[in-house]
Amino acid sequence: MSRRQALAASVAWIVTPAAAWSQAPAGPDAATLAAFIDTLLPEDAVSPAASTLGVPDAILDFSADVTGLGDLIAGGTAWLNKTGGPPFAQLSEQDRTQIVTWMAQSDPAGGANRFYEVVRLLAVEFYYARPEAISGLPLNTAPQPRGYPPPWS
Repeated sequence: MSRRQALAASVAWIVTPAAAWSQAPAGPDAATLAAFIDTLLPEDAVSPAASTLGVPDAILDFSADVTGLGDLIAGGTAWLNKTGGPPFAQLSEQDRTQIVTWMAQSDPAGGANRFYEVVRLLAVEFYYARPEAISGLPLNTAPQPRGYPPPWS
């Protein structure tokens, strides 16, 4: 099983969109998805923003292989654009952070939390799979270059 197949299997059980999102547009809003993911994984002094590394595009490509994931992303991006005022991508960083924080703490059975959890999981997976995401960090290339010491070896 490839890493991609394992990731698809791990999120497949949770991607059923909430009933309230059944009226979602035919597809996700790519700009909103990118702004959401960049709110989770912004640029800093060491690493680039997730969108710089193509993470939103990788998630959209991946969603074609997971039943229901595209619908969840479409519903989530539509919901984000209806949180008040301008579309999510045009909100200030502070306002985006406040919305994402609320999503993280919302009802786990609700669509907002489901979208947050699934997209966060995928974003982190695709982001840290890119060498550019960790190249500025003071890490060895392998976390355990000599293997795992006893009693785990």
